[in-house]
Amino acid sequence: MKKTVIVFLTLSLCFATDDVSKEVQRILKATQQEVSLMKASLQNMQPSPNSHQNQARSSRDPEDLYGTWYNESFDASLYVISGTDQTFPDLMDLLGLEESNGGIEVTGSAEDSLKYMFASFLLESEGEEGDSTGNGALEAMLIMNVSLMDLFEGEGDSTMDAMVLLLAFSDSAENEVNPDLAVFSTSTDLEGGFFAMGEDVSGAVTWDSTDWSVTIDGLTFSNEEGDSSFALSGTIAPDMVELTAGVPTEVPFLEDMDDDEEDWYWVFNEDGTGWEIYIGEDEWGSYSDSSEITWIATDDSLLFVFDDGDSISLAYSIVDDSLFLEGLYYSCEDVPIEECIDDWDLGYLQLLDDIEDIYLMLDMVWSSASLSITDPEAGTLPVEFALHPAYPNPFNPVTYIRFDIGEASMHPTTLRIFDITGRLVGTLMNEQLQTGSYQIQWNAASLASGIYFTELRSGDLRQTGKLVLLK
Repeated sequence: MKKTVIVFLTLSLCFATDDVSKEVQRILKATQQEVSLMKASLQNMQPSPNSHQNQARSSRDPEDLYGTWYNESFDASLYVISGTDQTFPDLMDLLGLEESNGGIEVTGSAEDSLKYMFASFLLESEGEEGDSTGNGALEAMLIMNVSLMDLFEGEGDSTMDAMVLLLAFSDSAENEVNPDLAVFSTSTDLEGGFFAMGEDVSGAVTWDSTDWSVTIDGLTFSNEEGDSSFALSGTIAPDMVELTAGVPTEVPFLEDMDDDEEDWYWVFNEDGTGWEIYIGEDEWGSYSDSSEITWIATDDSLLFVFDDGDSISLAYSIVDDSLFLEGLYYSCEDVPIEECIDDWDLGYLQLLDDIEDIYLMLDMVWSSASLSITDPEAGTLPVEFALHPAYPNPFNPVTYIRFDIGEASMHPTTLRIFDITGRLVGTLMNEQLQTGSYQIQWNAASLASGIYFTELRSGDLRQTGKLVLLK
């Protein structure tokens, strides 16, 4: 898997003393955990198109579910229910995704307005358990001239016109209400960052825990040579949202996800068993991860039971070759709310009082997956004739075989399966194909465990592969 790299850690290289360096590293490491979570999760906050159309042709016959399905889109919305009326800051503002009200004006060697804020919500400080500053949930605040998403996209780009101000509470600020540590940078790689600490910061920065506003008056930074200096002033604050007791309210869903894109499949066998399969690539090559599931379908709902014991019931409909699933998932049903918030990395929900329930609204679209081809308009076409390793392998009883056709051939392309004795047990493909990347599902439910071989042939071109069926 790719590792998320957060540039804020490099700030510690800018400071002279060991004590200051260690203090900044502690603050930045804590903030990194929250920023890293955001970077890995932003894709979850992009709603997928609503494809629930043409329902007149829909089907809810459980037999139509048999086979393999490929996930086309996944949309998860997070809702909370509180027992009391209350006002809380707009989390989209506090997570650096939308402009906040007001802004911090920067003047001096460069000028701009910082209109985005990202608050680091930590349940505990990094010290002893129970340690915390006297400022409630806030450990650190980033104030930026670009959104957090734009900052990620420009990470490492020294030409990006970015300004970032980090405000934080140091260990010595145990009973303080205002931040006493500040770092300011004018580039995404934070080279030449400026640092201030103590009364120079706490006397110039006011943090209001009621409306989450930050007011700066007379905060300045300069280098030792005196040829670069900045003055910061102004007030920035998030919008406030009204929450009504007992009424579900949508909040950002920041599920911790890998940066890598994976192909996601479900296999439904006729006997109620099946597989959940993920296929992807990392720095070591291709990989697959599969787990068994059991499923039960009625004429309107589909119940999944996963190998770890978790289960979920979703409404379903089938339109042409597409499977639509939707429903609610109560992730905190069997655990205390506080524990659930911690397990799901939802520390920002501690801004809300008296949370009674948390649930996800799921909306998924799947397509029937037996043979797929890369759209020539969607990307680069393959240049060589190639048979890729099947995934999963070993398998039981379904695997996926991918192959590339580099040039359109006058000859038909055949994909055949042989057992260890050389006996032909199946022909999965025998037709003329255009240039593209293809994938075929092979279901070996009727065959015995053992070693099998794939053969891909087109004219004089031939490649083979090995499969292991384990039952």
